[in-house]
Amino acid sequence: MMRLIRYFYLFSILYSTGCFEILKDGGVREEGLDNYNYVGGVWHYISYVILILPLIVVIVKMVEDKKIVLVLNKSVFFLIIYLLISISWSEYPVKSLYVFFSLISVFVLTFIAVSPLGIQSVIDDAYYACMPLVWLSLLLIFVVPEIGISIGDNHSGKWQGAFNHKNGLGAFSVFYIWVVWFSESKNKALRWLNLVGSMILLYGSQSYSASLGFIILLIYVVFSRVPGVAGNVYRFRYYILIGVLMYSVFLIYFSISYSGVILMDKNGSFSGRNLIWLWVMSGVYDSFLVGYGIGALKNITTLSPSLFYNSVGFLVGTAHNGFLEILYDGGIVGLTLILLLFHNLLNRVKDIELPIVITFLMLITSINTFESKLLGFNIYFVVLMLISANLKNTKKVVVHI
Repeated sequence: MMRLIRYFYLFSILYSTGCFEILKDGGVREEGLDNYNYVGGVWHYISYVILILPLIVVIVKMVEDKKIVLVLNKSVFFLIIYLLISISWSEYPVKSLYVFFSLISVFVLTFIAVSPLGIQSVIDDAYYACMPLVWLSLLLIFVVPEIGISIGDNHSGKWQGAFNHKNGLGAFSVFYIWVVWFSESKNKALRWLNLVGSMILLYGSQSYSASLGFIILLIYVVFSRVPGVAGNVYRFRYYILIGVLMYSVFLIYFSISYSGVILMDKNGSFSGRNLIWLWVMSGVYDSFLVGYGIGALKNITTLSPSLFYNSVGFLVGTAHNGFLEILYDGGIVGLTLILLLFHNLLNRVKDIELPIVITFLMLITSINTFESKLLGFNIYFVVLMLISANLKNTKKVVVHI
């Protein structure tokens, strides 16, 4: 039974990367929801299975062991309660309930069912679970380019590998670079091959959002090796993360205020993100405190697309900024709870765990400057929860049944 649970846990990590989305799309397509064609088939139902399985695993494990181990984390607990309550003011409560259920699956998976022992185990698990995607993506790009390379006016020729968008490949690649760097796999040759392969994929994706994350990681790695700097990282850990958060805020301001400026052959609108962000912020202004309910933005762009399209001129499924999306869905209360979770990690982390925790928080912040991967069944949120559940001083309670 434990081996089966272990396999499911690793598969869930793999699934959370988003690698199955291209199958749901029926293959390569142009970007944007306005180019989305429903294909149907078994792949559209696999996500429901993935969401239900953690609950089944917990029930079976409880019956078998006659006990359940709960991880205590106040920040996560209050986040769960608030997201549940937010369904009550959602315009589409059934859809919001589905989004909440997907998050519950993450919480169950990481805080109850198969929690590993320590954050190093989280890294090593992700290393092996995600490794096939590196080589599958390279195979599709070079051998089956009609699947592995993007099409359309904006992204034609850019790599997307086993994902449905070049930014999906970029976000995965920089995440896996982080994983390989901190992995303790004994096969050093394979580690270097995975690192090089991931860097090649990052370059080929031409994802500016992922490149920003890579640059921030690189700066940290370089400066943390300077004599006298490494010893002070723990003391200044809050200032480091605040600096990255402020840089993220600056990029939003720059994009809205100076969208016509050309940077690295790309204008300051960041592919129209300034229009998305302006629309989101206008909505936030009308419901600043509590937002519109969990999953509200995605519900509007998919169920009432004209409200978004008439203002922005195109359709997207997310705010392309994780913090703004939470601000829209959950208001300032929801955003505060997420930031309190970041604070909770930095407050509880030990010296030996700090490099993994601080670099991941920097990475998730930079990625969510241009993408929405902060709250949901995605690899960044899953690993955030896994780290939170596996710090050395995490409190756990055994409940006998």
